[in-house]
Amino acid sequence: MTNTEFVAKFNLVNIREEQFSTFLDIDIDNNEINQTVAFGFGADKTNKLIACSCTYTLSAVDRPFIHIQIVCNFGIEEDSWNTLQATSEGKFLLIPNGFATHLGAIVYSTTRGVLYEKTKGTKFEKFPMQLLSVTAIIKEAHIKIAI
Repeated sequence: MTNTEFVAKFNLVNIREEQFSTFLDIDIDNNEINQTVAFGFGADKTNKLIACSCTYTLSAVDRPFIHIQIVCNFGIEEDSWNTLQATSEGKFLLIPNGFATHLGAIVYSTTRGVLYEKTKGTKFEKFPMQLLSVTAIIKEAHIKIAI
């Protein structure tokens, strides 16, 4: 299955805030700020869900001062789910890069919105998540998820 062949039928089921923290004891005004972004994937075979997480951290002086992790759960229509199953035993989902980056873009944008709301009116509001290309982060041809 190539990236251009797969068109998934799916919906956003829920959004979970797994982690959020800010650290006030770091001098962020006079130091270089580093950003890290990571994505993760998981699946729930019984409910035909794919979870995509975004973990975002801003650090100064090698210490984090903003950390957030958001998980979006996506319900996958049965025919689409069956197409993603990589083995006849149904032990894995094989998510094409195009679909994985699409889910990643949704969760990244969701994380940006949650972070904006959480930091509005605080000293951290001047550090919004930057726009980025998810395709520059999720580079694998397929994401393999055990189910």
